[in-house]
Amino acid sequence: MPPKKDDLTKKFEKLQNDKLKEKKSYCYFFLRPVEIQTALDPETFRKMIFYIGRGTDDRIWKHINNIREKTKERDEVMSPKMNMVLECWEKYKYFYVVKVFNGIHKIDSKCRESVMITAKGLRNLTNKINGWEIAENIISLEDQKEYGERMLKAAFEEARKNEWDRVEKEESKKEKMMKEMGVQLFR
Repeated sequence: MPPKKDDLTKKFEKLQNDKLKEKKSYCYFFLRPVEIQTALDPETFRKMIFYIGRGTDDRIWKHINNIREKTKERDEVMSPKMNMVLECWEKYKYFYVVKVFNGIHKIDSKCRESVMITAKGLRNLTNKINGWEIAENIISLEDQKEYGERMLKAAFEEARKNEWDRVEKEESKKEKMMKEMGVQLFR
């Protein structure tokens, strides 16, 4: 007969199980528009990515609103990401946002973000850092790159099935309406 669990053990197990159920995170990409001659392929998708992020809830929305606000105040130094957003808005009038791996655990989203940044190469992105530093202590650089390549391929497959959101310089009527209704814009 197994030993009886004390209250502290029960509370700890409940807390652990509750934490494991917290699968509200996701990863996302900012992509520059390109003319696609035929169907979108993994290499073109990869070239379109200029920022890799992760978040929960309306993180993307807050991020975009922050960019919109900061790009209006052109007197401060712009980050490479904001410069790329401005370039997309000037050249194409929009950029894309694609949300992938929706419904994953926070730690999983941190790991996926980090290895995808490592695989694509920080110099090929507007991200400031490689993502989650702890991955460097857990996984070798070679394994990070390999896993990151797998994650980018999986993200491409998922992105092909998802609707891509176009982000324009000014809030669209759709964005305003959804925001007023409390509906999450980015799926």
